[in-house]
Amino acid sequence: MPYLGLWGFPDKLYIEQGEALTTVKGLPASPGVVEGIAKVVMTIEEFDKVEKGDILVCQMTNPAWVTLFTKIIGLVTDAGGPVSHPGVLSASSASRPWSLLRGHGRIKDGDRVRVNGTTAKSPS
Repeated sequence: MPYLGLWGFPDKLYIEQGEALTTVKGLPASPGVVEGIAKVVMTIEEFDKVEKGDILVCQMTNPAWVTLFTKIIGLVTDAGGPVSHPGVLSASSASRPWSLLRGHGRIKDGDRVRVNGTTAKSPS
């Protein structure tokens, strides 16, 4: 996970995950709750698989990923913070919840997920 090393997360930000695969816990980032189909995207080459109404699951976003924000209803990233790229874009849209869940290893392409950007639990 190349992005995780860049952000210098202190140990207190690593959330212990339970054994159950039905819930992923993390840090809340942008409030709201949405439910939809997860699309795990790790590279720009995978952008075409994201459709309107999907929930984007990725390590991090950057300005090249802005085109996806016109399609997604929710976002799960492995890294970031309130002033990071996904944080600013999610906050600019009150209807786009975002959670730091480190979920791309547990959330699979095509899973139906609920993202709670207020409590940072999926499902909420």
